[in-house]
Amino acid sequence: MYDLGEQFNGELDTALGFVTKEAISRNKLTALSETGERRGMNNWWTSALLPIVSKYPVGYVLTWRDAFNTKATVSGSPFNSYQEDFRKFYDSPRTLFMKEIIEANIYKRK
Repeated sequence: MYDLGEQFNGELDTALGFVTKEAISRNKLTALSETGERRGMNNWWTSALLPIVSKYPVGYVLTWRDAFNTKATVSGSPFNSYQEDFRKFYDSPRTLFMKEIIEANIYKRK
């Protein structure tokens, strides 16, 4: 899901509600397979994505940014505010990143 404006939060909430219902009925994980931030929104991670994803048992979220497009700006200005908001997202007890997965050794074979 791409954030194309104000309607994103409602659209994401509706989509994750549907996907969660289907995932549960099929004994599968809920996933948001691709999403990206709204340009110019410095707090997208904590004000758009995190509150909605936190409402559902989402097991996987893939995000992106235009890292190789030199004409694209990274979400908002200045860049530091974008980084600060991502750090808050990263530090949330509702998120888990590869570092924590490795440290917890959740794939340890018995």
